[in-house]
Formats: sequence, structure tokens, C-alpha cells
Amino acid sequence: MINDKLADIIETMPYAIAYHELVKDQCGKAVDFVYLNVNPAFEKMTGLKKNQFINCKMTEVMPEILQSDVDWIEVCAKVAKTGERTTFKQFSKPLNQWYEVTVFSYFFDYFCTIFKEITQDVVEKTALQEIADLAEYLLHHLDHHLHYEKIALAAKNISGARYVGFNLYNTEGTAFRTVSLAGASDILQRISQILGFNPVGKEWPYDPVREKHLVHNEITAFSSLKALTGRVIAPGLVESLERLFNVGKVYVAKILVDNKMLGDFTIMMPAGRTLQNETYVKMLSNLVGQQLEHYKTQNRLLIKTEELEQFFDVNLDLLCIADVEGNFIRVNKAWEEILGYSQKELEGRKFLDFIHPEDLEPTLNAIERL
Repeated sequence: MINDKLADIIETMPYAIAYHELVKDQCGKAVDFVYLNVNPAFEKMTGLKKNQFINCKMTEVMPEILQSDVDWIEVCAKVAKTGERTTFKQFSKPLNQWYEVTVFSYFFDYFCTIFKEITQDVVEKTALQEIADLAEYLLHHLDHHLHYEKIALAAKNISGARYVGFNLYNTEGTAFRTVSLAGASDILQRISQILGFNPVGKEWPYDPVREKHLVHNEITAFSSLKALTGRVIAPGLVESLERLFNVGKVYVAKILVDNKMLGDFTIMMPAGRTLQNETYVKMLSNLVGQQLEHYKTQNRLLIKTEELEQFFDVNLDLLCIADVEGNFIRVNKAWEEILGYSQKELEGRKFLDFIHPEDLEPTLNAIERL
């Protein structure tokens, strides 16, 4: 049924292509399809040879397709019946890849499938969306505490890591504390048993060897968890953790503001995998760094405000805060105790209304100088 022109297209196209025929039951309903031809790119994509596909049913060669979100038999049968082309995205768990799949038909009950690998595009879009969602969340929670677990999970999703530790440094930079460990909730108890303590909340001492490795790069790669921890954790314990974590390379992404290290993401990758979306990991680190600095500023302001409140409340002198238009914004209790005016009576009123007419001109001159 396949003509020479179509056969030539199948063989030479850089995308994975397969040509199929529907398999129907006695009632004429499509229940499967067989492979009539596949091109070299299809062999490379699946890791199987052409003779493992030809005249074989899809349910026999690739039964995992039946577990996908797309009803392949229904979709392909519709295309083979109507001739209407369709395109959809599909994630292959066995191949760990995303594909854009196009299905089209030239002949009734026959159809072609074309697979275009789009993993990088999907991963980058997902990473960018992850950052956008986190930025929106942080923007709407400026006056709340940072959600450490949410931040660590975003770093895990963006980097493709198995686990991510989110660490914050103390003011002096002499130690850091692990505030979240994304991806390890199911095994955190076992980790705590191996170490003898829960790593979340643990303060780790300054390690000059670790610092020496990190000094020159925003993101530093380590061959293993053992290479990162050095002497901070006993080698035997680290080896046990490596077996438990089942991780390979470890990356440390610094969280910097004005070249000052506020924290880092310790990114533990699955064995044999490397860091994904390095640019977006750096973007996330910058976003979190700015947010950490904002919270520090907010906390400093809160302390100053509390100090001012205390100073205001206990001072026996008449104290007030007013705007340039002459309105009382804040007065202390001394106004009530000395002059008999309640705070409620004064705040929001123009203080010029309470000044003796003979004192009005020198008062206005004083305001102008201020």
C-alpha cells in the first residue's frame, strides 16, 4: 500500500517515522495497529531494529503506549478514517523524552506517525513557568515568611535533580543552616537515623575546603556527595547517604546579593545525569537572593519600628509625627496626660488648629525651614 515516494520520505527524514495499518475486530472497530515500515531515526529513537517492528502489533512491541494519557488507537483510527491530520505532545517514560507527534493518513485504514523530539523546549518552558509561578507567589507574600519548601521544590523541578537542599548562611558567613530538603520527605527519617540528626534545621560549620571550590563560580559541580562534604560528615556516613540517595553529581548554586553569599542550593542529580537549565537555576538563585534581602530589610525595619514604638510609648515629653501639610499622624500618650487631648482626638487633625494665633506665624516659619 505504501508507495515509493512515501517510502523514500520515511527513510530520509531526520524525524522518527513509522507507517501503520489498523487492526480491527469482527465489528469493524479498531483494536490495534501493526507496523508496516519504520525509518532509521525511529530505530534510533526506540533502540529497536526494524525487523522487531515490521508486521508486529503495537500492543506487542510497545505496550507501554496503552498507559499514556493519549488513547493512541482511538486517535490514530480517527485519522485513518477521516484523513484529518492531528498533532499532540507525548511524554515517553521508557525513553524519558518529550515528543511532538503528528499523525496523518493518505489511505483509508493506513496512517503515518512522525515523532519530533521536543524535550529541551518543554523542559525550558516548564522551568520558566516554575520561576514565574514562584515569583508571583513571593510577590503576593511580601510581608510573610519565606516558604522554604516551595523554593527548594522549584529548584528541584527546574534543575531536574533528585534532591535539593536549600541552605541559608548566618550574618557573619561562618556557618549555614539547611532550611529545606526537597524530594526527600519519604526517606528523611532514614537519613536522620544514619546521621544521628535531622539535616533539616541543622547548622553546618564553615568549611574552608568547600568554600575554596565555590569561590569562582555561581554554580560549582562536584563528582559526588562525598567530594562536596569533605570532612564535615564522616566518609562512612556519606557513603551510606550516597547509596540511600542514589545520586551522582552534586552541584552547588550560590545565592548572592552584591557579591555576598546569603545561601545556596545543593543540587543532587540522579546517577548519570547532569544539571538541567543552568541559566534558569541562576535566575532562580537571583530571585531568591533578592527576596532574602527584602526580608532582611523588612526585619530590620520591623526592629526599628518596635524600638520607635517603645520610645514613643515611654517618653514623658510631647512627641508627634506630622506630615508636611500639618496633619498629626502619630502622637504619644503624654499629650493626653499633659494637655488632656486623647490620641484619637489629635491623630488625623491639623496641628495648626491647636496653635494659639500669636504663635501661628513663627510655627509656619519653623515648618518651612524643616
